[in-house]
Amino acid sequence: MVKRVFYIEKEKFLRSMVELALKAKKAEIYTVDTLSENFYLIDDLKPQLVLFDLDATPQDLERLYLYHDRLKLIATGPSELMSTLDPRVSGFIPKPIVAHNLAERILSLID
Repeated sequence: MVKRVFYIEKEKFLRSMVELALKAKKAEIYTVDTLSENFYLIDDLKPQLVLFDLDATPQDLERLYLYHDRLKLIATGPSELMSTLDPRVSGFIPKPIVAHNLAERILSLID
């Protein structure tokens, strides 16, 4: 089974780093810099996991949380935000993101 990840991140370097790491593990990854104009891609691509930054707008986050029954939602952000995670979020990856074993960690959350 192909593992499909949708990643929303405004920082191009982070998007590229995660994209390379997941492609090296033979995952399909789709990246965008903003969420609000790209919700249709979640429905079209049908990823198993959405990786997103907690600094998205409250409206975008609420809309994203509607997907929690259909796919895994993994948040990224400063470690101090971990205690405030919405219960619909399946996991958290603190920033700064460390590349070591990043792909394995993300893909293990799909299984």
